[in-house]
Amino acid sequence: ITAGMLAKNTNLDVVQYSTIKEYRGVSFTMGGDTQAASIANYIKHFQPDVYGASLGEKPARLCQNTFFCLDAHHDPEIDFLNAAQTGATSDKLPEQVDYLVQQIGLDTPHAKKWKLIHLYIGYNDASVACMNPQAVRDYKNNVRKSLEELVHRIDYAFINLIGLMRYDKIHHITDQKPGYKKKFVNDTIHISDYECYCCSVSNNDMGQVIVGYNQVLAELAEELNGSIIQNLAGALTGKMSKNIAVVFQPMNIDISSIPYYAFSNVDGYHPNVHAGTYLSRELWNQ
Repeated sequence: ITAGMLAKNTNLDVVQYSTIKEYRGVSFTMGGDTQAASIANYIKHFQPDVYGASLGEKPARLCQNTFFCLDAHHDPEIDFLNAAQTGATSDKLPEQVDYLVQQIGLDTPHAKKWKLIHLYIGYNDASVACMNPQAVRDYKNNVRKSLEELVHRIDYAFINLIGLMRYDKIHHITDQKPGYKKKFVNDTIHISDYECYCCSVSNNDMGQVIVGYNQVLAELAEELNGSIIQNLAGALTGKMSKNIAVVFQPMNIDISSIPYYAFSNVDGYHPNVHAGTYLSRELWNQ
């Protein structure tokens, strides 16, 4: 979602491989395209020289076995400080931390400039959680490890842990409008089969997994604002604390109340710019 995958609908009658794009410039958190409804642009209204928003679009990287390629790849001239990777699960966060630290870490010109960092990850974890009975535990370990590393290597930051929405019934929303979701050329591929395996598994408990992930994020925010930050910063700098705050921002949105046209007409799964506008305002108003 942060990468802007399928954030714009297609006008084609059928989906082709060339249709699958990341519209990073309209990402609801990091998009910097003109008129994009995003946290980055809302801040830019008050602070015109804000830096780091992603711009434009780029083709999605597709691989034969997984559809979306799962290895990391960054295009700094488009991504800027948007480190998100399509298809990434929480165990891939260390690579994203490394990318950010290269741009805004302690040895960079941005070291002592204030930063707003969003962490919004977990949907891809939940999409395969029905195959992992320790999904919540693993998610917590992955996120904690990466946040600790981030805190070690940056300063002057407000780290925003964005809560996840319950999306276990999301695929049924676009069914309200037959024909809205386009078919792949020759009807050869159902993208949703790759995006959310557990969505098609009965009694998958995805909703409860999301509840568990959100509890994890709330706990980590509390921990990191306490002894963990002091201990890490003390070992690193000789000071008792850093100029860092970590907060949990819940997104308690009833997915079933969102209209079908707020989801991509390519896969019926990713939120498009209509949903992004709502999500950005919901987050901003917190």
